Amino acid sequence: MWGSSYLAMEIALRAFSPLAITAARIVLAAATLWSVMRLAGLRLPTDRGSWAFFVVLSVVGNCLPFFLISWGQQSVPSGLAGIAMAVTPLAVILLAHFLLPDEPLTAGRIAGFLAGFLGVALLVGPGFLLGERAGGSLTGLLAVLGGALCYATTAVITRLGPSHHPLVMSTAVTLAGSLILVPLYFALDGGVLREFALPVGPLAAVAALGMLSTGFAAVIFFFLVTQVGAGFMTMQSFLVPPWAVVTGALVLDERLHPGAYAAMILILAGLAIAQRFDRTGRGVSG
Repeated sequence: MWGSSYLAMEIALRAFSPLAITAARIVLAAATLWSVMRLAGLRLPTDRGSWAFFVVLSVVGNCLPFFLISWGQQSVPSGLAGIAMAVTPLAVILLAHFLLPDEPLTAGRIAGFLAGFLGVALLVGPGFLLGERAGGSLTGLLAVLGGALCYATTAVITRLGPSHHPLVMSTAVTLAGSLILVPLYFALDGGVLREFALPVGPLAAVAALGMLSTGFAAVIFFFLVTQVGAGFMTMQSFLVPPWAVVTGALVLDERLHPGAYAAMILILAGLAIAQRFDRTGRGVSG
């Protein structure tokens, strides 16, 4: 569901604006998560401190990255967007060093970050600037990378706020995002459908983004974290880029430049190196 979101985004953009996709995605996710939360017998908190934090998380973790990624994918292939998003866990390593006292940089983490940084440099380097080597525009790619940085920031600041059940927090964050984005959409994007005969494909893609890639994916993530642990779930970062590339090639006939694949290998190698070492810099037994 995570790796396929870039394919769904590419299809949704054929009929909807980035802001419309972002608003619909969060509203559908909020409805999905609210239903699951109520079935689980959980309730939303009522204190102002928690909701202030939810608003911050919603802006940084949902509204901004969803819009940046969808805007960027107007000129960036879905496979390339998936590769760019692999930098998120590497950015977490750097941000956590400065914001979380118990997550210091170690030799292994530094080596992993540098390898990943080289991959990003290859992705946006001089060859990219001189033409369409990787298959997209620089501004679009930078927007997607900005979305990845938002996700990384959210992962770090989540640990600094009040503690709540993950399902409750996700529901509250998407609800807050809905309250922000729906009025914004009506104010800036017309607020009405310009045509009634909308293509089925883009509509299904938006539904998949909201209900599956954002809503049910969050539920599955929280369930698996309790069953197999957060450490195992971080391995999904390795699956997103190749799956985005494969689905983009099979469904949309995307063809990326070999440099994009080399960048993906470097970024994933950096992530593997960083996760191979614990906080003391010693190798973790597999």
